[in-house]
Amino acid sequence: AGTWSGFSEQFCLVVAALMSYAWLAGPDARWADGALRVGRVLFGLCLISFGVVHFQALKQTADMVPSWLPPNQRFWAEATGVAHLVAGVAIATGIQALLAARLQTAMFVGFGLLVWLPKFFAQPLAHNVWGGNAMNLAAAGAAWIVADTLRARASVALAT
Repeated sequence: AGTWSGFSEQFCLVVAALMSYAWLAGPDARWADGALRVGRVLFGLCLISFGVVHFQALKQTADMVPSWLPPNQRFWAEATGVAHLVAGVAIATGIQALLAARLQTAMFVGFGLLVWLPKFFAQPLAHNVWGGNAMNLAAAGAAWIVADTLRARASVALAT
């Protein structure tokens, strides 16, 4: 689980960069639409991987959830795992992909505010906390890029 999760964390950043590059290529780049479709599918697969890992490491995921959040930590670990899976399927298939990418971005931001930022203040010298904050922030940025490319492509499609 850890190997695939680590790969997917890094690969989602690469995919978002590819999508950004394709988006900025302009309307004359015949390859751009195909690259955006492939990127959308690959990003969705990364999110599905995140969801699977949430369930494979359910105890560790639940332990990261603040204990004061009702109803309990396990509920939120499972709920966010399902949210990753649903967002991944939506983005990969293109069904409500823009909404899914926006909600995924919001979920990553929520992780930052509820999980990683408090850990930073509690353990400012722990390298894994710095790494977790950085990776979560980068993943939020990647999801935001994907949402923006999907929005831009939808706008172009409506205009033509």
